[in-house]
Amino acid sequence: MINSEIRPRLLWLWIVAGLVATGLAWAGYTHHAWEDYYITFRASKNLATGQGLTFTPGERVHSFTSPLGVLLPALASVLTGNHSDDAALWVFRCMSLAAYAGAGFLLWRLCRALHGSRWAAWLLLVLYALDTKIVDFSTNGMETGILMLFLAWTLSALLLAPPRQAWQLGLAWAGLMWTRPDSCVYIAVLSLGALLFGSSGAAAGARINMLRTLLTAGVIAAVLYLPWLVWAWSYYGTPVPHTITAKALFHPPVTLGNLPDIIWAFPAMLTAHVDMLATTFMPPYSSITGWPVAMLQSTFWVAALVTLVWALPGVRRETRLASAAFCAGQFYLTVFVGFPVPWYVPTNTVFALLVIAGVTAQLDQATRPDPTLTPPFRALRVGGWILSGLLVAGSLTITVLAAHQLRRQQALIERGERQAIGLWLRDQAATPRDTVLLEPLGYIGFYSNLKMLDFPGLSSPEVIAARRRAHVKAYPDCWAELIVDLRPDWLVLRPYEAAVIRRLNPAIFRQDYDLAKVFDVRPQVQALPFIMGRGYLLNDACFEVYHRRARHE
Repeated sequence: MINSEIRPRLLWLWIVAGLVATGLAWAGYTHHAWEDYYITFRASKNLATGQGLTFTPGERVHSFTSPLGVLLPALASVLTGNHSDDAALWVFRCMSLAAYAGAGFLLWRLCRALHGSRWAAWLLLVLYALDTKIVDFSTNGMETGILMLFLAWTLSALLLAPPRQAWQLGLAWAGLMWTRPDSCVYIAVLSLGALLFGSSGAAAGARINMLRTLLTAGVIAAVLYLPWLVWAWSYYGTPVPHTITAKALFHPPVTLGNLPDIIWAFPAMLTAHVDMLATTFMPPYSSITGWPVAMLQSTFWVAALVTLVWALPGVRRETRLASAAFCAGQFYLTVFVGFPVPWYVPTNTVFALLVIAGVTAQLDQATRPDPTLTPPFRALRVGGWILSGLLVAGSLTITVLAAHQLRRQQALIERGERQAIGLWLRDQAATPRDTVLLEPLGYIGFYSNLKMLDFPGLSSPEVIAARRRAHVKAYPDCWAELIVDLRPDWLVLRPYEAAVIRRLNPAIFRQDYDLAKVFDVRPQVQALPFIMGRGYLLNDACFEVYHRRARHE
């Protein structure tokens, strides 16, 4: 028999191995590499080959958001001798998968320690493993797996009060900041939640001790993150990523004057845009790409209930803290981001899963089998098992359908079209300094290796300056002005983008640009016998490439 000391270690290994196997199965089946990974990896590879940490050699532009998200792929490229981009992606996948699996184990252990419920802990672990966004963005080249590890560490250090709590929190927070700088939002939210819900109302001394711990942890995190800020400021001239500057132009500023009105309108924002909450459990862009309304509505209402749990006094404090963090995270995504950007959502998904697990644990404890248990409580327990089963079955269904969708997306759109456009442009360009105006920067920018004038300007200060000069600000209506202003050598346009430009300024295509090639895989997408989210593929299934006429060179 296995003794009591070995059994926990074996369980740890089984959990980690199971999560790694889940991630490998997902990556092996879908082969999915996210568009934005190649935006970052172009800078990573430039660093690995000695050309500097920037998108275009010779131009110091902070074209990425995550420090670790760009440095680890650079390391992966170095480890492969800079000879194979696909091998470098797999090295980075393995790094991310190790972090993703470690995070899953930490969350499982956290739930067991907080609630003592096996039912709740295993439900949390299974839902974590089956969440499409978490597993996909932990394997498709984004930094999500690493983010999950530091988030799980933060939650464990905050809620379990381990030895040297301030140091553990400080290290975890520094890891969050090195992974995604906007993690400061969640650090602040969790810290405030710990002060509000972390101890009983009468324990003022406990709150003072917690505040002291949080302040110490903040100093540790700041010291550990400071080297990156100093280096980025000296190298790029600003510590603010260029990606944030570009995206900020989409939204009016939030000020102290308009903040109360925004907070008051926040519930209406959530109910008016189902996708903001539904994406918590659904695949990327599912609300606009043909997924069933019933799925969207079901996940919306589950997430809506999660946002309200913090206000229920009978719920455990740790669960209310997770609910408050989820609600605050939704406010951040809705007001400051303005769209459920899918790789921003997994942090909120973890908060939601902790709420579900916490409520499940209380139900488990209140209705455990007892000879004196009355029939209503027995029915409540059975109902809890049924709801847990429905959550797992629903998550599994969504994951299987999303895997099929992303497998087709990768084969037809990413590799079959966008990569092909990049390689074609590289062969057709007169010089490596040819300029290309387009929106999908990743694959096309990486494989063409040309000077990109992307919208909204993630890699190009010229586009941001032109957007500020333009009279029309909305996408894609502003593109006619951008083209006249920037005079790019090439245009890569979706048909609807070209139609808007043609309507607003027909002279652009009549006098300045010729259609050079059309890349169209719409027939292949339409021929697929079954696929969920077909609209996701169709949005990028056709691109028209235009070249500026020689007489205007």
